[in-house]
Amino acid sequence: MGPIQHYNLKALSNEDCWDIVEHPISELFREKVVAKCGGLPLAAATLGGLLRFRRLDAWDALLNSNILADLPQQSDIHPVLRLSYHYLPFHLKRCFAYCAIFPKDYEFTEREVVLLWMAEGIIQQSRKDKELEDWGSECFHDLVSRSIFQPSSSDSSKFVMHNLVRDLAQLISRQIIFNLDEANRSSRRLERVRHSSHSRGWFEGKDKFEFLYEVKHLRTFLPIYARGGADYRFIRAAVPYYLLPKLRKLRVLSLQHYYVTELPNSIADLRLLRCLNLAGTAIESLPESTSSMLNLEILILKDCTSLRKLPTKMRKLINLRHLDIEGANLLTEMPWGMKELKNLRKLSNFIVGDCGSRLKDLKNLKFLRGELCISGLHNVHDSQDAREAMLCEKQNLKALSLQWGTQYQKDFNKRMMSSYSSLFMSQIVISRAEEVEENVLDMLQPQKDLKELTISRYGGVRFPSWGWRWFKFENCENCTSLPALGLLSSLKHLVVKGLKKLKSIGAEFYGVSGSNPFQSLVTLCFEDLPEWEYWDTKLEKNGAVAGFSSLCELSIVECPKFSGKLPEHLPSLEKLLVSKCGELVVSFSSLPKLCKLEVEGCKGLECGNPIDLKSIESMTISNNSLQINGCKGITSNDCPVAESKSPPNSVTVISNLLEFGKFLNQGFQLVEALWIGDSQQIKSLGDCPQQQFRKPEQGLHVITFPEAVSIEESCESLVLFPDIKFFHNNLRSLKIGKARALKSLAMMGNSSQLESLVISNCDPLTFVASRKLPSSLKRLEIENCMNLQHLVDSEEDSFTSSSSSSSVALKHLSIKLCPELISLSSGIQLLEALEELQVSGCQKLETIPDSLHNLKSLCIDGCPSLVSLGERRLPESISSVEIRRCEKLGALPSDMHKLNSLQDLDIRECPCIVSFPEEAFPTNLTSLAIGGDMKMLYKGLVQWGLHRLTSLIWLLIERCDESECFPDGMMGMTLPTSLVHLNIVEIQKLKNLSSSSLGFKASLLFDVCRYRIAQI
Repeated sequence: MGPIQHYNLKALSNEDCWDIVEHPISELFREKVVAKCGGLPLAAATLGGLLRFRRLDAWDALLNSNILADLPQQSDIHPVLRLSYHYLPFHLKRCFAYCAIFPKDYEFTEREVVLLWMAEGIIQQSRKDKELEDWGSECFHDLVSRSIFQPSSSDSSKFVMHNLVRDLAQLISRQIIFNLDEANRSSRRLERVRHSSHSRGWFEGKDKFEFLYEVKHLRTFLPIYARGGADYRFIRAAVPYYLLPKLRKLRVLSLQHYYVTELPNSIADLRLLRCLNLAGTAIESLPESTSSMLNLEILILKDCTSLRKLPTKMRKLINLRHLDIEGANLLTEMPWGMKELKNLRKLSNFIVGDCGSRLKDLKNLKFLRGELCISGLHNVHDSQDAREAMLCEKQNLKALSLQWGTQYQKDFNKRMMSSYSSLFMSQIVISRAEEVEENVLDMLQPQKDLKELTISRYGGVRFPSWGWRWFKFENCENCTSLPALGLLSSLKHLVVKGLKKLKSIGAEFYGVSGSNPFQSLVTLCFEDLPEWEYWDTKLEKNGAVAGFSSLCELSIVECPKFSGKLPEHLPSLEKLLVSKCGELVVSFSSLPKLCKLEVEGCKGLECGNPIDLKSIESMTISNNSLQINGCKGITSNDCPVAESKSPPNSVTVISNLLEFGKFLNQGFQLVEALWIGDSQQIKSLGDCPQQQFRKPEQGLHVITFPEAVSIEESCESLVLFPDIKFFHNNLRSLKIGKARALKSLAMMGNSSQLESLVISNCDPLTFVASRKLPSSLKRLEIENCMNLQHLVDSEEDSFTSSSSSSSVALKHLSIKLCPELISLSSGIQLLEALEELQVSGCQKLETIPDSLHNLKSLCIDGCPSLVSLGERRLPESISSVEIRRCEKLGALPSDMHKLNSLQDLDIRECPCIVSFPEEAFPTNLTSLAIGGDMKMLYKGLVQWGLHRLTSLIWLLIERCDESECFPDGMMGMTLPTSLVHLNIVEIQKLKNLSSSSLGFKASLLFDVCRYRIAQI
């Protein structure tokens, strides 16, 4: 079934194309430019980027150019894109062509791409005064400016290539770049292939990579990591042990996020390797032979949480430029001789240990740049080491984090130092340890242009008076006061977090009186200060503090004892966040530029003057005013928040509100999202007459209505929900919860825009809609509605009448804990577009509808009356089936073998299923679970042959067997060779796992639960 409505997009008009391309002195070429674009936005942006880099007198020749001989003629590549490539400088052509190695829609970072360019030798150092990393960054941004790379719409730190641009790159590089996921391997000329990539599957067997044995000159082995997926993917040990060491020409080797615990010593045979990426693997140590890989420039061990040590002779890697060990938290020290790695540009973390390299070894690492974290500073016993590190000479450092140990680590050091001393001497030792930390911090003064400084777990009391732009105090246990940070004229961002002993912030925080403290500060955050009680926002001599003139964001979070006042003069404040400050009454008089206000879990709110809402973009309302969730009280009489003609238009929250109509009268008709919670006395949204929404004849000419409405958290008196027309058909999302008196959602079917409906804890509700569901509805979730019997009132079900011939767009339906539910639909059209169905805890439901032609996922759990899965077979589109605790379900569909899309099958605790399907299971299953007293089904499966499931990766067997050995050799049972993960749960007689019957190598992951196995 296709989409409900198609939209045929037209090409851009000439005017729109010109708006994209426009050059301030280029009107003479207007007609030629827009003609070249052909109405394609990408072509307009690309052509604009190309012309931007050329003199005006060269435009005519370029626009008339037909010089495309160096690019194969291909009709589906837009001429402007081909022309843009032709005029790229040679070095950018190489950079661009290499990016064909990325799959479509892949989001990449600048650093990721530049490091690959460096390792492949695609970019070379052009001048001695320009670092290779800077040159790579310049090339990257050149491609961005030409619209070849575009910022990602989902993550501002990432970039993408438009599919048409990637097609061009692939066309150019088709001979040398090969994706292993492609089907047409046999047509490739292997002697020309240099770079290989592939999307990581759940399990990578060696068969997938056998093709690479024939590629003699491969330079890149690059698995593409799908961010947001599972942490680990699995790869056969044969790949890193036998295949990769034979690829002697490799420059780039990545095993990122594979479950790899070790590398073979033969990895050192890759003499030309420049980039080794083991990020997110389970590796515990690197082989010592890696120290002989003298061409290695980039070593990435980020998030290797099992890594315990680095090679002892790492000092031999004299060409190493990047060492990333961020997140490798089990490392306790750097190996001896780090001072020899003089070419290091990027070092994520320098760990000071008891042995290994000392802090002063940083002196020789003169080219460090970007971000540096120095941890383990509690192990520095001589502040002279810190002086000799010479951080002040590292001009390219932009961010520095200084981390001492945890309190446990410090206490251990103190005990060791004082173990042979008297009690009196022990106190001296402890005092001296704190003095050492203060001296070490003094000596670690960085260069003056440092943008960001973080100090964590510092045990001293005194702070130095350096100048910073971004400063973060974190978990400094002994800090009882803050230094005179107000005098730092360059300070822009300040975070104070986890200072357990800080009780007050006094005048010392500002520095000298009358000095306009914090004149450049933009963001200020206080967080997790459990003892903080007082903030002096007034100076004794000059009255109100005149500082904070540039402050845009103020956050106070988790300060339970703080009961002071906020600064009164915050002329630039745009965002105010106060959360979990139970003793604080948030009070302010004037915030002229406030855009976003969030207050949660505080004692109250007071505002002396009306709030000018002209600049408000996001605001929530709780306890009758502004976002305050869970507050005990609020002052609202003196807070006329709605006197402006420009009310907030992003989020509004109402809590403890008595009169909804009065609220709307106060000027909040422009909200786009509405949340109503903890409003126990609202009885009907209809209390607000519809005429209140009428468009005024003068003044405000655009009135929108909520697109998202949420009514929950103890709205126990709400009885009626108004006609959807109440929201002028603008409502797209509706959530109703804990409205325990709600009996009806009147006229629900009249909406033409509602897409999502969520209902929970509405006990009196017996049906969702009295006539029909909205035709636009895509998602419906119902939970814990004890009396719900039907989705649509059976007495007025318009799905059976001629007046409702149109079907709905419902794709996701979830119904949980509705014990009186009898049926899902009395008509065939309600669910015919459904793709995902979840039903659980519905004791009276006996069957599911037949007309689920587009279903992809089916989950039924705890429906003891269910007797069948419908009279017809499941649709061929289904990919996941989960059926649990359906005691009366008598059989699985007989034609399950035809479900070629089915990958996940989970059948448990359905004791009436006593026979195996006649034609068995589809062989394309990747995961299978059978359990809960289903011995007959299990035996039928074993007799048919588990080994036939040739794609199976994950298998669970639970309480289905009485054998002492698994697999059962007496039954001729063998497991499929593709299996990666085997779960065995509660097989009471099981004593051993038969390795002779497993039929595959030991890379299988066992998860044997609850019973000890005598022999594996």
